[in-house]
Amino acid sequence: MAVGLVTVSLIPFITPGFIPNWFGRIDLYGVSLVCAICIAILVRQLSTHKTARVILGATSLVFGLLVLISLSQSDSDRTLSNYATATLVLIASFLIGPALTGSLLRSSTADNTKPNVMITILTMIGILAIPFLYSDSVRRSTEEALAESLSSQRYYKSLQEAELLSTLAPSAKVLEIPVASLKTELAQQVTMLETSLSEGSSPSSPRSVAHAGQRVTALMQLDRYQEALKLLKEISSQEEAPPQVLDFSGLCCQRLSRWEESRDWYRQSRQFWATQPESPMQHQALISAYKGIAFAERQLEHPASAEQAYLSALKLEPNADIHFLLARLYDQQERTADARKHATQAMTLAPARYGQEGQSLLRRASLSHFGCSQFLSSLN
Repeated sequence: MAVGLVTVSLIPFITPGFIPNWFGRIDLYGVSLVCAICIAILVRQLSTHKTARVILGATSLVFGLLVLISLSQSDSDRTLSNYATATLVLIASFLIGPALTGSLLRSSTADNTKPNVMITILTMIGILAIPFLYSDSVRRSTEEALAESLSSQRYYKSLQEAELLSTLAPSAKVLEIPVASLKTELAQQVTMLETSLSEGSSPSSPRSVAHAGQRVTALMQLDRYQEALKLLKEISSQEEAPPQVLDFSGLCCQRLSRWEESRDWYRQSRQFWATQPESPMQHQALISAYKGIAFAERQLEHPASAEQAYLSALKLEPNADIHFLLARLYDQQERTADARKHATQAMTLAPARYGQEGQSLLRRASLSHFGCSQFLSSLN
Protein backbone atom coordinates (compact mmCIF):
# COMPACT_ATOMS: atom_id res chain seq x y z
CA MET A 1 0.00 0.00 0.00
CA ALA A 2 2.94 2.31 0.70
CA VAL A 3 4.09 1.99 -2.92
CA GLY A 4 0.56 2.79 -4.13
CA LEU A 5 0.37 5.81 -1.82
CA VAL A 6 3.66 7.25 -3.06
CA THR A 7 2.72 6.63 -6.72
CA VAL A 8 -0.76 8.14 -6.51
CA SER A 9 0.45 11.10 -4.43
CA LEU A 10 3.03 11.97 -7.10
CA ILE A 11 0.57 11.88 -10.02
CA PRO A 12 -0.61 15.52 -9.59
CA PHE A 13 3.00 16.73 -9.68
CA ILE A 14 4.14 14.71 -12.70
CA THR A 15 0.94 15.01 -14.76
CA PRO A 16 0.01 18.62 -15.63
CA GLY A 17 -3.71 19.24 -15.54
CA PHE A 18 -4.47 15.98 -13.71
CA ILE A 19 -6.37 17.56 -10.80
CA PRO A 20 -8.32 20.25 -12.74
CA ASN A 21 -9.22 17.84 -15.56
CA TRP A 22 -10.30 14.90 -13.42
CA PHE A 23 -11.01 16.12 -9.89
CA GLY A 24 -11.74 19.80 -10.47
CA ARG A 25 -10.13 21.10 -7.27
CA ILE A 26 -7.34 20.08 -4.91
CA ASP A 27 -9.74 19.62 -1.97
CA LEU A 28 -11.81 17.11 -3.96
CA TYR A 29 -8.64 15.18 -4.78
CA GLY A 30 -7.62 15.26 -1.12
CA VAL A 31 -10.97 13.91 0.08
CA SER A 32 -10.85 11.09 -2.50
CA LEU A 33 -7.26 10.24 -1.63
CA VAL A 34 -7.94 10.02 2.12
CA CYS A 35 -11.05 7.87 1.56
CA ALA A 36 -9.16 5.59 -0.83
CA ILE A 37 -6.43 5.04 1.78
CA CYS A 38 -9.01 4.28 4.50
CA ILE A 39 -10.76 1.76 2.25
CA ALA A 40 -7.42 0.14 1.40
CA ILE A 41 -6.61 -0.28 5.09
CA LEU A 42 -9.97 -1.95 5.71
CA VAL A 43 -9.47 -4.19 2.67
CA ARG A 44 -6.06 -5.21 4.00
CA GLN A 45 -7.77 -6.33 7.22
CA LEU A 46 -10.34 -8.33 5.25
CA SER A 47 -7.92 -9.86 2.77
CA THR A 48 -7.38 -13.01 4.88
CA HIS A 49 -11.09 -13.88 4.47
CA LYS A 50 -11.96 -15.93 1.40
CA THR A 51 -15.47 -14.42 1.20
CA ALA A 52 -14.04 -10.92 1.49
CA ARG A 53 -11.65 -11.56 -1.40
CA VAL A 54 -14.54 -12.74 -3.57
CA ILE A 55 -16.53 -9.59 -2.72
CA LEU A 56 -13.44 -7.49 -3.39
CA GLY A 57 -12.97 -9.08 -6.79
CA ALA A 58 -16.61 -8.52 -7.74
CA THR A 59 -16.44 -4.90 -6.53
CA SER A 60 -13.28 -4.24 -8.53
CA LEU A 61 -14.98 -5.70 -11.61
CA VAL A 62 -18.00 -3.40 -11.16
CA PHE A 63 -15.70 -0.40 -10.67
CA GLY A 64 -13.84 -1.34 -13.83
CA LEU A 65 -17.01 -1.67 -15.89
CA LEU A 66 -18.30 1.70 -14.63
CA VAL A 67 -15.02 3.37 -15.53
CA LEU A 68 -14.95 1.81 -19.01
CA ILE A 69 -18.58 2.82 -19.69
CA SER A 70 -17.89 6.35 -18.52
CA LEU A 71 -14.73 6.75 -20.61
CA SER A 72 -16.47 5.45 -23.73
CA GLN A 73 -19.17 8.15 -23.59
CA SER A 74 -19.06 11.79 -24.58
CA ASP A 75 -18.90 14.42 -21.87
CA SER A 76 -22.57 15.33 -22.17
CA ASP A 77 -23.76 11.69 -22.01
CA ARG A 78 -21.43 10.34 -19.34
CA THR A 79 -22.87 7.97 -16.76
CA LEU A 80 -20.19 9.16 -14.33
CA SER A 81 -18.40 12.48 -14.12
CA ASN A 82 -14.65 12.87 -14.54
CA TYR A 83 -14.45 13.21 -10.77
CA ALA A 84 -16.34 9.96 -10.13
CA THR A 85 -14.25 8.07 -12.68
CA ALA A 86 -10.98 9.34 -11.23
CA THR A 87 -12.12 8.55 -7.67
CA LEU A 88 -12.97 4.95 -8.59
CA VAL A 89 -9.61 4.53 -10.33
CA LEU A 90 -7.90 6.00 -7.26
CA ILE A 91 -9.69 3.57 -4.93
CA ALA A 92 -9.01 0.61 -7.25
CA SER A 93 -5.29 1.43 -7.28
CA PHE A 94 -5.24 1.02 -3.52
CA LEU A 95 -7.37 -2.15 -3.54
CA ILE A 96 -5.03 -4.20 -5.72
CA GLY A 97 -2.05 -4.09 -3.35
CA PRO A 98 -3.86 -5.09 -0.14
CA ALA A 99 -5.79 -7.83 -1.94
CA LEU A 100 -2.66 -9.46 -3.39
CA THR A 101 -0.67 -8.99 -0.22
CA GLY A 102 -3.45 -10.51 1.86
CA SER A 103 -3.67 -13.61 -0.31
CA LEU A 104 0.10 -14.14 -0.11
CA LEU A 105 0.33 -13.59 3.63
CA ARG A 106 -2.89 -15.32 4.60
CA SER A 107 -1.21 -17.96 6.73
CA SER A 108 1.04 -15.55 8.60
CA THR A 109 -1.81 -13.22 9.51
CA ALA A 110 -4.16 -15.87 10.77
CA ASP A 111 -4.93 -15.05 14.41
CA ASN A 112 -7.80 -14.64 16.78
CA THR A 113 -8.36 -10.95 16.05
CA LYS A 114 -10.07 -11.21 12.69
CA PRO A 115 -12.37 -8.25 11.93
CA ASN A 116 -16.11 -8.59 11.50
CA VAL A 117 -16.59 -8.88 7.74
CA MET A 118 -20.07 -7.35 7.57
CA ILE A 119 -19.25 -4.35 9.78
CA THR A 120 -16.03 -3.67 7.88
CA ILE A 121 -17.78 -3.84 4.51
CA LEU A 122 -20.53 -1.48 5.69
CA THR A 123 -17.84 0.88 6.94
CA MET A 124 -16.17 0.77 3.54
CA ILE A 125 -19.46 1.60 1.81
CA GLY A 126 -19.95 4.55 4.16
CA ILE A 127 -16.43 5.83 3.45
CA LEU A 128 -16.98 5.37 -0.29
CA ALA A 129 -20.01 7.66 -0.09
CA ILE A 130 -18.03 10.53 1.48
CA PRO A 131 -16.24 11.87 -1.64
CA PHE A 132 -19.42 11.69 -3.72
CA LEU A 133 -21.54 13.46 -1.10
CA TYR A 134 -18.85 16.13 -0.79
CA SER A 135 -18.63 16.57 -4.54
CA ASP A 136 -22.43 16.88 -4.74
CA SER A 137 -22.30 19.70 -2.21
CA VAL A 138 -19.57 21.40 -4.26
CA ARG A 139 -21.64 20.89 -7.42
CA ARG A 140 -24.72 22.59 -5.98
CA SER A 141 -22.75 25.54 -4.65
CA THR A 142 -20.92 25.84 -7.99
CA GLU A 143 -24.21 25.92 -9.92
CA GLU A 144 -25.46 28.78 -7.71
CA ALA A 145 -22.16 30.66 -8.00
CA LEU A 146 -22.11 30.21 -11.79
CA ALA A 147 -25.63 31.58 -12.17
CA GLU A 148 -24.67 34.60 -10.06
CA SER A 149 -21.43 35.18 -11.98
CA LEU A 150 -23.30 35.05 -15.28
CA SER A 151 -25.83 37.62 -14.06
CA SER A 152 -22.91 39.87 -13.06
CA GLN A 153 -21.17 39.35 -16.44
CA ARG A 154 -18.05 38.01 -14.74
CA TYR A 155 -17.07 35.87 -17.70
CA TYR A 156 -13.62 34.74 -16.53
CA LYS A 157 -15.00 33.61 -13.16
CA SER A 158 -17.96 31.99 -14.92
CA LEU A 159 -15.59 30.02 -17.16
CA GLN A 160 -13.68 28.68 -14.14
CA GLU A 161 -16.92 27.63 -12.46
CA ALA A 162 -18.25 26.06 -15.67
CA GLU A 163 -15.05 24.02 -16.03
CA LEU A 164 -15.40 22.74 -12.46
CA LEU A 165 -19.08 21.97 -12.96
CA SER A 166 -18.41 20.09 -16.20
CA THR A 167 -15.98 17.88 -14.28
CA LEU A 168 -18.48 17.15 -11.50
CA ALA A 169 -21.68 17.02 -13.57
CA PRO A 170 -21.13 16.92 -17.36
CA SER A 171 -24.88 16.77 -18.06
CA ALA A 172 -25.80 19.67 -15.76
CA LYS A 173 -27.68 22.74 -16.97
CA VAL A 174 -27.37 26.31 -15.73
CA LEU A 175 -30.09 28.78 -16.67
CA GLU A 176 -31.44 26.03 -18.96
CA ILE A 177 -28.14 25.89 -20.88
CA PRO A 178 -26.06 22.66 -20.93
CA VAL A 179 -22.81 23.25 -19.10
CA ALA A 180 -20.75 21.87 -22.03
CA SER A 181 -22.21 24.47 -24.42
CA LEU A 182 -21.93 27.16 -21.78
CA LYS A 183 -18.24 26.40 -21.22
CA THR A 184 -17.55 26.69 -24.95
CA GLU A 185 -19.39 30.01 -25.24
CA LEU A 186 -17.63 31.42 -22.17
CA ALA A 187 -14.21 30.36 -23.48
CA GLN A 188 -14.95 32.19 -26.74
CA GLN A 189 -16.15 35.27 -24.86
CA VAL A 190 -13.03 35.35 -22.66
CA THR A 191 -10.78 34.97 -25.70
CA MET A 192 -12.61 37.78 -27.49
CA LEU A 193 -12.25 40.10 -24.47
CA GLU A 194 -8.55 39.34 -24.07
CA THR A 195 -8.00 39.95 -27.79
CA SER A 196 -9.82 43.29 -27.65
CA LEU A 197 -7.67 44.37 -24.72
CA SER A 198 -4.42 43.38 -26.40
CA GLU A 199 -5.41 45.22 -29.60
CA GLY A 200 -6.59 48.28 -27.70
CA SER A 201 -3.29 48.60 -25.83
CA SER A 202 -1.34 49.53 -28.96
CA PRO A 203 0.04 53.11 -29.14
CA SER A 204 -2.09 53.87 -32.17
CA SER A 205 -5.35 52.99 -30.38
CA PRO A 206 -7.71 55.86 -29.46
CA ARG A 207 -7.47 57.23 -25.91
CA SER A 208 -10.97 58.68 -25.58
CA VAL A 209 -13.01 58.33 -22.39
CA ALA A 210 -15.49 56.11 -24.21
CA HIS A 211 -12.72 53.79 -25.38
CA ALA A 212 -11.21 53.71 -21.88
CA GLY A 213 -14.63 52.90 -20.47
CA GLN A 214 -14.92 49.91 -22.79
CA ARG A 215 -11.53 48.68 -21.60
CA VAL A 216 -12.59 49.06 -17.97
CA THR A 217 -15.71 46.98 -18.63
CA ALA A 218 -13.64 44.26 -20.34
CA LEU A 219 -11.11 44.21 -17.50
CA MET A 220 -13.88 43.84 -14.91
CA GLN A 221 -15.50 41.02 -16.89
CA LEU A 222 -12.12 39.26 -16.79
CA ASP A 223 -11.75 39.87 -13.03
CA ARG A 224 -8.68 42.08 -13.58
CA TYR A 225 -9.73 44.65 -11.02
CA GLN A 226 -6.34 46.14 -10.19
CA GLU A 227 -5.85 47.09 -13.83
CA ALA A 228 -9.41 48.39 -14.02
CA LEU A 229 -8.88 50.61 -10.95
CA LYS A 230 -5.69 52.01 -12.46
CA LEU A 231 -7.51 52.90 -15.66
CA LEU A 232 -10.47 54.34 -13.73
CA LYS A 233 -8.08 56.64 -11.91
CA GLU A 234 -6.76 57.90 -15.26
CA ILE A 235 -10.33 58.51 -16.48
CA SER A 236 -11.34 60.39 -13.30
CA SER A 237 -8.47 62.85 -13.80
CA GLN A 238 -10.01 64.03 -17.09
CA GLU A 239 -12.54 66.86 -17.21
CA GLU A 240 -15.15 64.87 -19.14
CA ALA A 241 -14.97 61.91 -16.75
CA PRO A 242 -18.44 60.33 -16.39
CA PRO A 243 -19.95 59.86 -12.90
CA GLN A 244 -20.13 56.10 -13.47
CA VAL A 245 -16.42 56.07 -12.61
CA LEU A 246 -17.40 56.36 -8.93
CA ASP A 247 -19.71 53.35 -9.02
CA PHE A 248 -17.25 51.24 -11.03
CA SER A 249 -14.42 52.09 -8.61
CA GLY A 250 -16.62 51.05 -5.70
CA LEU A 251 -17.41 47.74 -7.39
CA CYS A 252 -13.74 47.02 -8.15
CA CYS A 253 -12.77 47.64 -4.53
CA GLN A 254 -15.69 45.45 -3.43
CA ARG A 255 -14.44 42.56 -5.58
CA LEU A 256 -10.95 43.07 -4.11
CA SER A 257 -12.40 43.00 -0.55
CA ARG A 258 -11.22 46.55 0.11
CA TRP A 259 -14.35 47.40 2.03
CA GLU A 260 -13.58 50.89 3.34
CA GLU A 261 -12.44 52.11 -0.08
CA SER A 262 -15.50 50.55 -1.67
CA ARG A 263 -17.82 52.28 0.80
CA ASP A 264 -16.11 55.63 0.22
CA TRP A 265 -16.48 55.36 -3.56
CA TYR A 266 -20.14 54.45 -3.27
CA ARG A 267 -20.70 57.33 -0.84
CA GLN A 268 -19.22 59.72 -3.39
CA SER A 269 -21.53 58.26 -6.02
CA ARG A 270 -24.54 58.73 -3.74
CA GLN A 271 -23.57 62.34 -3.00
CA PHE A 272 -23.19 63.12 -6.69
CA TRP A 273 -26.46 61.54 -7.83
CA ALA A 274 -28.43 63.02 -4.94
CA THR A 275 -27.81 66.49 -6.42
CA GLN A 276 -28.92 65.54 -9.93
CA PRO A 277 -32.42 65.96 -11.43
CA GLU A 278 -34.67 62.95 -11.14
CA SER A 279 -34.40 60.51 -14.03
CA PRO A 280 -34.33 56.74 -14.55
CA MET A 281 -30.51 56.85 -14.63
CA GLN A 282 -30.33 58.88 -11.41
CA HIS A 283 -32.83 56.55 -9.76
CA GLN A 284 -30.88 53.38 -10.58
CA ALA A 285 -27.53 54.96 -9.76
CA LEU A 286 -28.75 55.92 -6.27
CA ILE A 287 -30.06 52.39 -5.64
CA SER A 288 -26.72 50.93 -6.75
CA ALA A 289 -24.84 53.33 -4.47
CA TYR A 290 -26.98 52.46 -1.44
CA LYS A 291 -26.60 48.74 -2.09
CA GLY A 292 -22.83 49.13 -2.44
CA ILE A 293 -22.64 51.09 0.81
CA ALA A 294 -24.76 48.51 2.62
CA PHE A 295 -22.63 45.61 1.37
CA ALA A 296 -19.42 47.29 2.54
CA GLU A 297 -20.94 48.13 5.93
CA ARG A 298 -21.97 44.51 6.40
CA GLN A 299 -18.44 43.34 5.73
CA LEU A 300 -17.12 45.95 8.15
CA GLU A 301 -19.59 44.61 10.75
CA HIS A 302 -21.66 47.78 10.92
CA PRO A 303 -25.17 46.25 10.74
CA ALA A 304 -27.02 49.45 11.74
CA SER A 305 -25.39 51.42 8.90
CA ALA A 306 -26.04 48.57 6.45
CA GLU A 307 -29.70 48.46 7.50
CA GLN A 308 -30.09 52.20 6.99
CA ALA A 309 -28.58 52.01 3.51
CA TYR A 310 -30.86 49.11 2.50
CA LEU A 311 -33.94 50.94 3.85
CA SER A 312 -32.96 54.04 1.86
CA ALA A 313 -32.72 51.93 -1.29
CA LEU A 314 -36.05 50.32 -0.45
CA LYS A 315 -37.74 53.74 -0.28
CA LEU A 316 -36.55 54.44 -3.81
CA GLU A 317 -37.70 51.08 -5.17
CA PRO A 318 -39.28 48.28 -3.09
CA ASN A 319 -37.95 45.43 -5.24
CA ALA A 320 -37.37 41.79 -4.37
CA ASP A 321 -33.56 42.02 -4.36
CA ILE A 322 -33.45 44.65 -1.63
CA HIS A 323 -36.13 42.90 0.43
CA PHE A 324 -34.10 39.69 0.37
CA LEU A 325 -30.85 41.46 1.21
CA LEU A 326 -32.60 42.97 4.23
CA ALA A 327 -33.98 39.57 5.19
CA ARG A 328 -30.45 38.13 5.16
CA LEU A 329 -29.17 40.99 7.30
CA TYR A 330 -31.95 40.54 9.84
CA ASP A 331 -31.43 36.77 9.84
CA GLN A 332 -27.77 37.29 10.76
CA GLN A 333 -28.87 39.58 13.60
CA GLU A 334 -31.46 36.99 14.71
CA ARG A 335 -34.27 39.49 14.20
CA THR A 336 -36.63 36.71 13.21
CA ALA A 337 -39.83 38.70 12.66
CA ASP A 338 -38.14 41.26 10.40
CA ALA A 339 -36.31 38.51 8.48
CA ARG A 340 -39.57 36.64 7.86
CA LYS A 341 -41.36 39.82 6.77
CA HIS A 342 -38.83 40.82 4.12
CA ALA A 343 -38.17 37.26 2.93
CA THR A 344 -41.92 36.81 2.37
CA GLN A 345 -42.10 40.07 0.42
CA ALA A 346 -39.14 39.03 -1.74
CA MET A 347 -40.80 35.68 -2.47
CA THR A 348 -44.07 37.43 -3.35
CA LEU A 349 -42.39 39.87 -5.75
CA ALA A 350 -40.06 37.31 -7.37
CA PRO A 351 -41.23 33.73 -6.62
CA ALA A 352 -39.09 32.12 -9.32
CA ARG A 353 -35.90 33.73 -8.08
CA TYR A 354 -36.38 33.75 -4.31
CA GLY A 355 -38.89 30.96 -3.74
CA GLN A 356 -36.38 28.29 -2.77
CA GLU A 357 -33.93 30.58 -0.97
CA GLY A 358 -36.79 32.30 0.82
CA GLN A 359 -38.22 29.00 2.07
CA SER A 360 -34.80 28.01 3.35
CA LEU A 361 -34.43 31.31 5.20
CA LEU A 362 -37.94 31.03 6.66
CA ARG A 363 -37.26 27.50 7.91
CA ARG A 364 -34.04 28.65 9.51
CA ALA A 365 -35.77 31.61 11.12
CA SER A 366 -38.57 29.37 12.41
CA LEU A 367 -36.11 26.94 13.98
CA SER A 368 -34.23 29.84 15.57
CA HIS A 369 -37.46 31.31 16.91
CA PHE A 370 -38.60 27.91 18.18
CA GLY A 371 -35.30 27.35 19.96
CA CYS A 372 -35.41 30.77 21.63
CA SER A 373 -39.02 30.22 22.71
CA GLN A 374 -38.18 26.83 24.19
CA PHE A 375 -35.22 28.28 26.05
CA LEU A 376 -37.22 31.20 27.45
CA SER A 377 -40.07 28.96 28.47
CA SER A 378 -37.67 26.69 30.34
CA LEU A 379 -36.58 29.65 32.47
CA ASN A 380 -40.14 30.38 33.62
